[in-house]
Amino acid sequence: MTIKDIAKEAGVSIATVSRVLNDSEHAVNENTRKKVLEIVKKYNFNPNTLASGLKSNRTYLIAVVVADITNSFFMDIGKGIENAIGNQKYSLVFADTHGDEKKELEVVKKLINRKIDGIVLASVSEKEDVLKECRKKNVPVVQVDRQIDDEDTNAVLWEDFRLAYTLAEHVIDKGHTNVAIENTRLGCSTGQHRLQGYLEAFRSQGIRIDEENISASNFEMQDAYEHVKSLLEKPKCPTCIICSNNIMVKGSLKAIQEKGLSIPEDISICCFGNIETNEYSLTDITNIQQDTRLMGRKAGELLLSQINEENHCSVKIKLSGKMIERSSVRQI
Repeated sequence: MTIKDIAKEAGVSIATVSRVLNDSEHAVNENTRKKVLEIVKKYNFNPNTLASGLKSNRTYLIAVVVADITNSFFMDIGKGIENAIGNQKYSLVFADTHGDEKKELEVVKKLINRKIDGIVLASVSEKEDVLKECRKKNVPVVQVDRQIDDEDTNAVLWEDFRLAYTLAEHVIDKGHTNVAIENTRLGCSTGQHRLQGYLEAFRSQGIRIDEENISASNFEMQDAYEHVKSLLEKPKCPTCIICSNNIMVKGSLKAIQEKGLSIPEDISICCFGNIETNEYSLTDITNIQQDTRLMGRKAGELLLSQINEENHCSVKIKLSGKMIERSSVRQI
């Protein structure tokens, strides 16, 4: 069934059917409108959004570019974006960069060539190449979770430093001074600010963290697993592990389980971010809880305002979180 078929059955022109489907301001006889809509309903016809977008030069597609689409964190952000754009005819396209800067730039260039209307970006890069490419082609962008330093781009972020400080403060209050930190990627603002928050909390109490206990820049679960595994072989291994996201928790827990240690009796652990159900632990893990769907919704709203040219100034939104104390950090 096409618009042409509907026009033929209704005995009207294709232009008239198009006006009815697009709720055009051009007058259409009410009886004709009802007749067309009855036929549309009869055949369960869905108008082609791309075709209706030709006049407005829109594709009604919004891209969500992230490091790993299998990570529930990014999928929850996507659901929040859908909540914001769902009644605006837009559809989402997800693109996975696999944590690779070059791939990220390639992906964004391809999306721009597809005439994407806007991009929600969780970048893995410190460089502005992607943002420059979007700016050159006048494609609206909203950054989420992490930020490439750029004053002109809208962003929805976390209060990373403050929340990381709060999590480390909790660990200190429980008596832990020999602590390990499993970082996320330090090339991203998220990783940098969280590490700064942890270390400042320890510094404020005169506690020095052994550099060997601070992991390098991590992206994969395997990175955290290998670092924690090496730490657990030390004669005096850490009493608590602070993980900078849910992926680092998985790697850390795998190493702890293989060593045959129990949480929190043998070692404590906590995390910045939401925890998925995990095969490696039966213990509820103390964490900083994040409203990822709210982040997505805010990003979607900001992007729509850019697309509709309602927003002409840079907006930076910082979302808070809440520390949820559970049973994974013991008092020593």
